[in-house]
This record gives sequence, C-alpha cells and structure tokens, in this order.
Amino acid sequence: QLEEFENFDIVDQDYEVPESAVMNESPTAILQKAKDVRVELKIAKANLDIAEKDVTIARAAFQPNLQGFYNFSTRAAYSDRVVGVIPDAQNPTSVIGTVDGTGINVLQPNFLPILAGPAPIFEQFNNNKGHSFGLQVTIPVLNGFSVRNAVERSKVAFERSKIAYSQQELDLERNVYIAFTDAKGALNAYESAAVALAAREEAYNYATEKYAVGIMNAFDFNQSQTLFVNSQSELLRTKYDYIFKVKLLEFYFGIPITIN
Repeated sequence: QLEEFENFDIVDQDYEVPESAVMNESPTAILQKAKDVRVELKIAKANLDIAEKDVTIARAAFQPNLQGFYNFSTRAAYSDRVVGVIPDAQNPTSVIGTVDGTGINVLQPNFLPILAGPAPIFEQFNNNKGHSFGLQVTIPVLNGFSVRNAVERSKVAFERSKIAYSQQELDLERNVYIAFTDAKGALNAYESAAVALAAREEAYNYATEKYAVGIMNAFDFNQSQTLFVNSQSELLRTKYDYIFKVKLLEFYFGIPITIN
C-alpha cells in the first residue's frame, strides 16, 4: 500500500544480531510486563470499571429523589406610571347608590390620575423583585419496572465486559507465549545455521583444494559449492527471522521497536 512504490528500495546493510536482555526473561515475567504496558488490556480494564460503575448508577434509581429549587425574577417597563391623583373639577362626584327608605343618593368624589414617565430602570428592577423556592420528593414505586430493567441491562453489560477483559488476557497470554517460543526457536535455528555454515565452509575449502590438484571432479566440487552457498543463505534467513521475532518479543515487554 505504498503510494510511491516505484521509488521503494531496500538498504543493503548488514545488521548485527542483537543481544536482547528480554531473551533472559521468563515467559511469566514477559507476560506480567505486557499486562502493565499493553494498551488493549488497559482499554478492556477501563471498560470493565465503567460497566461496574454503571450498575451502581442504575441501582441508585431505586432511591428516593429529593430536589430543591429557587427562582429569582424581576422586571422593568417603559409605560407611564400614576404618581398621584387630583379632584375631577368637571365631574367632582358620582352616585354609587341610594339610602333605603329616604332615597337619598350616596355620592363619592371623583379623582383624576397624575401621570409621569417610567421610573428609572434599576429602581424598577429593585421594586419588582420576586423570589420562589421549594422542595420536591420523588419516591419510585414501580415506574413500569423501567428501573429494574435498567439494572438488569447494566448487569448484563458488566458480565460482557468481564468476559471481554478475560478474553483480552487470554489473547495477550497466547501471543506472548507464541512470541517467546518463536524467538527461542529462531535463535536455535540461527545458531544451528551458523554451525552448519562453518562445516560447509570447511568442506568447501577441502573441496577447493582437491579440485585444484585434480582428485575431485567438477560435479562434486559444484555440489560442495552449492551446499556452501545454501548454508550462507540459510544463515541470513535465520538471522533476520530471529531479529524480527526478538523485536516482537521486546514489543510485548514494552521495549520500543528500533534497529541499531
């Protein structure tokens, strides 16, 4: 999936076989270290903790709920206001009834309002302040069994998170043991290839001497040369296979993957 694969090339560079301290560790120690550093296990543990808290939160809905409230309000307007009254000169009185038996009218004085502009806005805010407060208690009884169902769902989610966490632990353990076994096997294969190369090189040197003095034919000499070249190739293959697998083992041990 390289974008410019035409320009891709491999550096012809000889890497030394790394002496990794992780090869001296036990699989148990590597697994314990992997549990401390691997992100996927930390995520599974965090999800498990969240699911456990969700169960507690869902159960809290069974408890009575007490709520308190407080409201503050005020207002202001720009309409004219009444600041006083004066007698109505044109219509000074009005009849509001009569006296029984005598028929005398009962009068009351009439007044006219004295209007002025609106009061200053901050004065209105101060004069029109209002407060309200109270308490509300909610006691769950049945609630259509919604609370109970929510608790059961959260328990199921918690069990799923436990299984997912256990599965992550098993996957990590399997991967660590496979990586450890592969690294040990790759090291043994590399050491065996080195011994085989030394033997093939010595056999090739003897064959070269015999062929030079004429006591070995060209076919046998070519066979010895082919075995020697194959041993060189096998040593390179096992060498880089071991380098790769030991780096993978270091990855689980929390060592960054680098090539020196």
